[in-house]
Amino acid sequence: MRSTSRIIAAAMLVVIPSLVSCAATDYSSGRTYFGFTIGLESAPPPPRLMYVSPPRYYSVEYSQVQVVDSPDPNYDLFRYGGTFYFYSSTGYWYSSDRYDGPYRIIEVHTVPQEVLIVPEDHWRHRPYWDHRDRG
Repeated sequence: MRSTSRIIAAAMLVVIPSLVSCAATDYSSGRTYFGFTIGLESAPPPPRLMYVSPPRYYSVEYSQVQVVDSPDPNYDLFRYGGTFYFYSSTGYWYSSDRYDGPYRIIEVHTVPQEVLIVPEDHWRHRPYWDHRDRG
């Protein structure tokens, strides 16, 4: 029993730090995940999205992600798995089950990877992502 506990403890010492280093890379500008800044400390409240009519959706090739047509150039809006993911030009993520909200602030780690890796030509405000930073 003691040897099993030691093996598990040793495995945790190896596995956990490697998982943490995969999830966040520390650059001089701060910690990032797929090029997005980690942290909600300075996040503004979710913006209100105003639509006169329902938006159009554009499929991202080779993906289940849809880009949602937006009237405001200050954000990117994606739909994936029935959830809308809103990325603000201020650098924060929000989500909702409706395109017009209400939105709630979310940590970038909760955004599906499929949304984070949407090709740059489908973004308005995609920060630079060094593909070696695989999150």
